[in-house]
Amino acid sequence: MLKTVNHLLKNTHPLVGESWSAFQQKAISRRDFLKTATLLGVSFGAASQLASISAPLAAPAAKQPTPKRGGILKAAVPADVFMAMHPADLYSISTANIVSQVAEKLMVSGADNITRPLLAERWRVNRNLDEWTFSLRQGVLFNDGNEMTASDVAATMRYWISDANQDSSLYSLLDSVRDIEEVAPYTVKVYLRNGNIHLPDSLTHYPAAILPAYFEGDFEKQPIGTGPYTIADYGFDSVVLKARPDYWQIAADGLPLPYLDGIEYQLLEPDDAFNALANRSVHTIYKTRPEDAIDSEAYGHLVLHTAPSSQTLILKMRTDRAPWDDVRVRTALKKCQDRQKILDFAWFGYGQLGGDAHIAPCHNAYDSSVPIPEQDIAGAKALLEEWAAETGNSLPLEVTLATKNDEGEEQYALLLKAAAIEAGFDITLDITDAAGYWERWDEVPLGITAWTHRPSAQTFLELGYSQTASGDLVPWNESRWNDAETQALIEQASQTIDILERQAIVGQIQRIFQERGPIGVAFFKEIWRLTDKSLKGVTAHPTYYDIFTFAWLDE
Repeated sequence: MLKTVNHLLKNTHPLVGESWSAFQQKAISRRDFLKTATLLGVSFGAASQLASISAPLAAPAAKQPTPKRGGILKAAVPADVFMAMHPADLYSISTANIVSQVAEKLMVSGADNITRPLLAERWRVNRNLDEWTFSLRQGVLFNDGNEMTASDVAATMRYWISDANQDSSLYSLLDSVRDIEEVAPYTVKVYLRNGNIHLPDSLTHYPAAILPAYFEGDFEKQPIGTGPYTIADYGFDSVVLKARPDYWQIAADGLPLPYLDGIEYQLLEPDDAFNALANRSVHTIYKTRPEDAIDSEAYGHLVLHTAPSSQTLILKMRTDRAPWDDVRVRTALKKCQDRQKILDFAWFGYGQLGGDAHIAPCHNAYDSSVPIPEQDIAGAKALLEEWAAETGNSLPLEVTLATKNDEGEEQYALLLKAAAIEAGFDITLDITDAAGYWERWDEVPLGITAWTHRPSAQTFLELGYSQTASGDLVPWNESRWNDAETQALIEQASQTIDILERQAIVGQIQRIFQERGPIGVAFFKEIWRLTDKSLKGVTAHPTYYDIFTFAWLDE
């Protein structure tokens, strides 16, 4: 056994061995070890083999059916899909799902929340976590016939961190990148200002598509990528993709993936999408709703796939606007939350309770010792009365809560409004459709914003609650949170490899957010994917990603 361990640990980051020892001593979980090892550049297969050593034998996996080739996968997506000119500007998962079939990322996060290499075959990182070397797959062709090389990857990444991209979420997420170097035809080195163990997670972010160095900025006119499909037609009510015959990944039968002949994305409203799935006009739908999951029980041909996630609804309060600049008012509103009732009403009870920090139980840095606050109307009332007496304001405090109505936000808002009356709030609800809210989501003083899943807590913290190296708030900091202690802890966590030490740091951030933070988090969602039983090789992904490379139809 020792010989096998030494072989697997050879040439890995020094702290992989320390993490493996901690796992053997049951100080960290198998999930925590796999996450840490893969972030440090160990392949998932090698990390899994290390994790299995000294573990009890598992039952053999059931034999899977042999995939069939051919057929068109039909998938329903929202009717408001909008193709951004540059993929780096994408803000919609549904649109990013279409782009990702054509243009791939360096790496991808799986349904198990583990980051795996895709266009990057492997990577290495130095002990300080501030120099990352990515070895690219060779022989990968763009769909125009040109080979992907380090110059393409470096050019794409340089655009991500350029001033021309400063309104993109990628710009703030990669703020620590100070230089990108092509060290060989298939090797790229990334230098950071500060160490960051979660750089691979950041490169799974949905706008992070790798494009050719000669990309001119309009993906509709120049839809060039390394993915398994090309765009055959981009119409008013559908997007049609055609399988490439020369895709780089090879299937078990020795032929190039994908198994499908193509994909037809149909642009449908949510109710129409479920009806299309029920009558077998499509094979799957985007973002299965709780009511869809429950209604699916009446249809024998539907299969429900589930996954825990960090998807959530953020009750945000802008700390640069009165009265939300006062911690007593923010805390009073958070105390009005009956978290279990909100989860039950907004998401049919499927999920895990949140503790007012944008850090989920599925994140390996989550500190489960931080308690989930109970509803406390009396405490909320006392805080609000103290604030009113000191500032000369009268109660009830009249505020407007803005949100949208397609992911449980309306139910959340209704319960909060009712509970907060006794505490001294008079909340007016301003609820629109999704498009109406996304036009103003980062401007409203008080809102409920849906955030999708991210594979690490660090990604959320850097996207939504931090500052850039120059001291500016990151673009997605909707609450305008500017807290020096939080910023220092975010940076410290990014540079800490030891999972137990990182959990302690993140636990401090969780407590800060509970005590004085700018958001309320009542729960994190369990998410679903509904498919027709004829669709194989597809499962639920916590980010709602369409990973269709291995999909096939048994029709």
